[in-house]
Amino acid sequence: DRMRTEYSRVSISKKRYTPTVENLEKLKQASEWICKAPVEVCETYYVEDFCVDLTMKAKTGKVDVVVVDYVQLLNSYSVDNANEYERVSYVAEYLKRTANRLKIPIIALCQLNRKGAKDDNAEPTLTDLRGSGALEQAASSVILLHRDDDVVKSWQTNPPFWLYQNEQYGRAHASEAMDAVWAILAKNQNGPTGRLPFVVNKPYFVW
Repeated sequence: DRMRTEYSRVSISKKRYTPTVENLEKLKQASEWICKAPVEVCETYYVEDFCVDLTMKAKTGKVDVVVVDYVQLLNSYSVDNANEYERVSYVAEYLKRTANRLKIPIIALCQLNRKGAKDDNAEPTLTDLRGSGALEQAASSVILLHRDDDVVKSWQTNPPFWLYQNEQYGRAHASEAMDAVWAILAKNQNGPTGRLPFVVNKPYFVW
């Protein structure tokens, strides 16, 4: 659904509650594009099965990048009954070895552990990676996403009109439909760290 929304530019609310003929046609075209797109989905909860499937596909030479959504959901036959720390550590190292062996970049999404954060708007750090410090050690690069509540609140009075053609529409929608997000490059094995600003259009899942 999110891929169709992003490609068709038909928001989730319109798709569910007020579908028009025009929007349905856009969704149909988006579905046809997705069916032809070079994207494959592997649904498994065990890292060994996932990497075996990836290895077989990599032999065809058609795998450019892999996305794991997300690390904490993966388990392993070797540490099936282990605690979260041991399980996440094993999975992280297994994914790293597979990426190095196949020479294919693996983007592993990860949850954050923010229980200790007193300030809800505090930026995340590498120590906030949930489950194990092995995630930081195994990764070549770590990008942390941070929603800047201060910027989003300021949009209520000073909306970013440059994002909209209509000023009135921008004032009404900016603070509701848009999120200001920092992409923080907290670790970079081959270069400097830093940050980049992003704007997320929530109804369309577009960055």
